[in-house]
Amino acid sequence: MEPISFHPAAEALHVCKQNGTDVRYYLFDECEIHLNRLAPGSVQEWHFHTQVDESILVTGGELLCRWQAQGRTFCRTLRAGDVVRVGSTVHTLENASPAEAQFTVFRFVPQGTDRRACFLHDKTVVAAPCAEVSARPAEAFAPAANDRRGKQPA
Repeated sequence: MEPISFHPAAEALHVCKQNGTDVRYYLFDECEIHLNRLAPGSVQEWHFHTQVDESILVTGGELLCRWQAQGRTFCRTLRAGDVVRVGSTVHTLENASPAEAQFTVFRFVPQGTDRRACFLHDKTVVAAPCAEVSARPAEAFAPAANDRRGKQPA
């Protein structure tokens, strides 16, 4: 596992799509996170994923999530704080509201093992560092060897 690394917004891969989605991509070796802003009245293309597992966290506004299952089309309104995990389901997102919608997408390629216990229990509590060290500004530390600032995603 790698040590802490920081990825400023200015270094994200920024794409403005014709469908009204403004996206900032953060690509990592084993996952991807992208921040999305969907303009009022915009609709994303219907699509699905064959290998990628995608979870969507709505952070502002409202989205209509439409999906197809068993030969039918379904629709559900998502609001800030709601999460949808789409799996391999054919789906689309629409902003039918008069305000911009924001959402964060977390993507990874599943390995087929149940990792819930790891997520729940992988935390080791340590004593807090002394005040002198914790009060140092971040700039006082040299960049880590894995600091990817200025590097384009592969």
